[in-house]
Amino acid sequence: MDSNTTTTPILALRLKKLFDGVFYLFGALMIVGLVMIVVVGLNIPSDQEARHTDINYPLNFRVLPSDEVANAPENDTNKISEIIQGQAEIKLNNTLGKSAWYISNFIYVLQAIVVMITLHYLRKLFANFAQRHYFTQANAMYIRRIAFIIIGSCVVYPIVIYSGGLMILNDIGSFNAQIELSPSISLPITGLIIGLALLVLAQLLDEAVEIYKEQTLTI
Repeated sequence: MDSNTTTTPILALRLKKLFDGVFYLFGALMIVGLVMIVVVGLNIPSDQEARHTDINYPLNFRVLPSDEVANAPENDTNKISEIIQGQAEIKLNNTLGKSAWYISNFIYVLQAIVVMITLHYLRKLFANFAQRHYFTQANAMYIRRIAFIIIGSCVVYPIVIYSGGLMILNDIGSFNAQIELSPSISLPITGLIIGLALLVLAQLLDEAVEIYKEQTLTI
């Protein structure tokens, strides 16, 4: 069927407008955020108590029993384990150095850049869909690039988070004998699966484009 005879793809058009709005809003917020990071970073007081540079960062944590509990004669120390342990986004208040502020916010900037690039290709993809240009090599290329971005992010992000965690923990030092913090690392399997699925979809679209061209020539 000729694409010009099909009905107007309203949903694709609305999604394209949505991605446009999110792209420009996200870009504006990223610029404002960068300015705030630099301004706040340059004006961090030397007095730690006067700072307001709280950060949130994904870390592994483990809460150990207090010395009183562990050393109590009625307790079997072999049966005393961690009270709680896990992985979470930990809030760190007014760190001793300034590097933790820059590291955590630099990672947010990297994430924002990845989102902006992904939105850029989504806008191009749905702009074609809104014009009823479905079976094109450009669409396959956009999907493939989005897939590479997702897969690359899933591989690089854990490394960046782990490295940043090491530097932040070095910056804050030891602060509590009962609380242990360590860098967090986890591989986003769901993201990898989505990225690989998009690569397959791009390959299928490439083949569909060739079939569409052959059918068009025979009509």
